[in-house]
Amino acid sequence: MTALTEAARKTIAEHETLVLSERDRAVFFDTLVNPPASNERLQRAFTEHKRRIVL
Repeated sequence: MTALTEAARKTIAEHETLVLSERDRAVFFDTLVNPPASNERLQRAFTEHKRRIVL
């Protein structure tokens, strides 16, 4: 049972790890620092969310 558990943990860990190229990493962090302006579709989604979720 211990071997199965360890094998399962190793498999999960391997699939949770995301390896990015240097270009992918640069694009990801640039987007975090300089996010694009929200488009109409995103604005509608936020409006719909606010309508559905009452705090």
